[in-house]
Amino acid sequence: MTDPAIQHISDTARWAAVYRARESERENALFRDPFARRLAGECGEQIARATPFHEKHSWSWVTRTYLFDRIISEQIGKEQIW
Repeated sequence: MTDPAIQHISDTARWAAVYRARESERENALFRDPFARRLAGECGEQIARATPFHEKHSWSWVTRTYLFDRIISEQIGKEQIW
């Protein structure tokens, strides 16, 4: 079942950006994303609000973001063989 608030693939990026922005705005944030709030916009907030349990499961978005950012940063820091 798809969420009626999500109309395009880009809406999922806005949805994820909401949680990146919220974490970035916390005093003791695990990461900072200075562009997240702008990307999320009102559309992203509407999608998040329309999603059941959107606050209860925000930890999973934050954890996912933290881990993926860490993995990507580690890979970028490695010497490229090609």
